[in-house]
Amino acid sequence: MTKGSPTITFRNLDRSPAIETAIHDRAELLYRMGGRIEQLQIVIEAANRTPDDRVQGLTVRVEMAVPGPDIVVTRIRPRVSGPDDVVQVVRDAMDTARRQLAARLSQRRGGRERRIA
Repeated sequence: MTKGSPTITFRNLDRSPAIETAIHDRAELLYRMGGRIEQLQIVIEAANRTPDDRVQGLTVRVEMAVPGPDIVVTRIRPRVSGPDDVVQVVRDAMDTARRQLAARLSQRRGGRERRIA
């Protein structure tokens, strides 16, 4: 795995360029923060599919292997009304992982924060 290329897994859900773009954009922010991210894995899983192929229930899990305890974020949305909802849940999970990484880096640097736009 090269820096900046997360492992993306879709379960019970078709691949989507919009979802993958959102993941890669957020992953770039994570890698730019300066932490030693050894592995970044994102799993997007639909709990159920209706007969007309709509998604019911969505789980997004972000696992980040960093020095010390790994950072793991899980976001669950019981109802998904469309592809935009999936992208929003992915963004929420990735943003939470970014905040946790920032807190970890700040703690290691002795409380000094480094802001990345």
